[in-house]
Amino acid sequence: MAIVFFMINFLGVEFFLPLYFKIIGYIFDIQNPVYIMASVSGLCLLLFYVWLERYGLEGIERSKKSLCVASSLGLLVFLVTTQNMRQAISCVFLLYAITFFVRKQKILFSIFFILAIVSHTTSVLVFALFIIFLQGSNFQKN
Repeated sequence: MAIVFFMINFLGVEFFLPLYFKIIGYIFDIQNPVYIMASVSGLCLLLFYVWLERYGLEGIERSKKSLCVASSLGLLVFLVTTQNMRQAISCVFLLYAITFFVRKQKILFSIFFILAIVSHTTSVLVFALFIIFLQGSNFQKN
């Protein structure tokens, strides 16, 4: 089933999710839609948690970090469980891209921004909005 879904949906820019389906279909022989959904949730949660621990919690008081992690993971699980798989994966990659953009790490920014775009093209709009909101912030003044 994952292979058929991949072949039908591999046209266009947003090919990350069908490619992921093909990979998990071939490597792990996952055909059941429940397990496919669980593997998408697992990928999103893993990548999001790594970003959160490494970059997202900078400047947060130690006593408030667990609350931030719990609420952030809850929000991400909500995105995935409401069937917005492409958007959820794109959001995770976009978080990395924004982090590397702010840190002026061009290569890592480019890699994660491209991953965000091939996951869901609305990430271009979200990134543009981020830049607009960033105008006048401390980032621009430094």
